[in-house]
Amino acid sequence: MAFFGEISAKEHNGLRLLVQLAKTAAGGDPLSLQVIAKQEGLSMKYLEQLVRPFRAAGWVASTRGRHGGYVLAKSPKTITMYDIIKVLDGEPTVASCLAARGAICPITDRCPSQRGWQTVQNAIHQSLKSLTLADLIKN
Repeated sequence: MAFFGEISAKEHNGLRLLVQLAKTAAGGDPLSLQVIAKQEGLSMKYLEQLVRPFRAAGWVASTRGRHGGYVLAKSPKTITMYDIIKVLDGEPTVASCLAARGAICPITDRCPSQRGWQTVQNAIHQSLKSLTLADLIKN
């Protein structure tokens, strides 16, 4: 479960990884993690860990061999920033009491701020769901 306030390094770098793959999606040529590491200034080991949840989700496919690497297996138009956060860290949440599994709070039934946090969370979710990888690589 991701709590908002600040986007985690994992979420930010996961987005950077997918943006690089989305840029090459039209050509279809695999992109090596070594190339991405150099372009983004990230370590290979870190990228190897970061790509795993995206592969498990079926968003990224890999090929082996001399010209091997990674490609997006899903259209950049269908991957939202919300989806990326959810795959990496779980449901984005602004307060623990709003999480799907909800933290136990002794005043949940009479909490005056829960409705306000729910409104904020809904607005954040809407914004994250409105931005796709395709939107991010347009410029």
